[in-house]
Amino acid sequence: MANLIGGKCLQSLETPTFVIHILGFFRILVPLAYMSSHKSTSEVFGPIQNSGDFASDGLAWFVGMASSINLFAGGDAAIHFDFDGPIAEEVENTAVALPQALILSLIVDGCLGLGMLLVTLYSRGTEMNGLWVSTKYFHRVTGSFPGAVAITYICTILVARSTFAVLAAASRQFWSLARDSGMPGWRSWERISSRKLPTRAILLASLVARLISLIDLGSTAAHLALTSTAVTSWNMSYLIV
Repeated sequence: MANLIGGKCLQSLETPTFVIHILGFFRILVPLAYMSSHKSTSEVFGPIQNSGDFASDGLAWFVGMASSINLFAGGDAAIHFDFDGPIAEEVENTAVALPQALILSLIVDGCLGLGMLLVTLYSRGTEMNGLWVSTKYFHRVTGSFPGAVAITYICTILVARSTFAVLAAASRQFWSLARDSGMPGWRSWERISSRKLPTRAILLASLVARLISLIDLGSTAAHLALTSTAVTSWNMSYLIV
């Protein structure tokens, strides 16, 4: 709905999301760092889990990296879309402004992400559900059920908010390809609404995302395999360019 309402709605959410992102980072990091029991460095970086029975631990490590690389998706989103059209076609001094935005975003979020990753890995008990820390674990660390719910709520808000931007990016890129006659049925997909929004592209991107998410209900392995394929294709596109 936020994508269908238009750019002004999405833009109005940017500042509150940024504040929650920064404050929420410390709200989660501090309890994990100071209130949880910690693992040793050898426990964190020593063993390699080869649960897929690959030929070597090195191969298992590289295969496992596929899902992690997915976190870098969207780092170049500023190039692909704006809420009213492709940014690269509208921003003044694009050759300087866009690289600066990309580098700064990668530096800031990269540092925050690395810090959170290290704290999560060193916190004993996070392995109970992979790297996804549950509310039960937050409750054990903080000793407060309201505090655990608050931390989980912060994570939920940020994940939900990120889907707005991801859906906007996917629909704009699809519409851009249709506009350049690069998609089957492009005459239908290139149309925009009276609000200057690619409504059909947004609905299609939303439908595809919903269908892909249903795969996880049947098989988590199949869903991860599909995600890894998407990551591989995404990186190959950069090699081609």
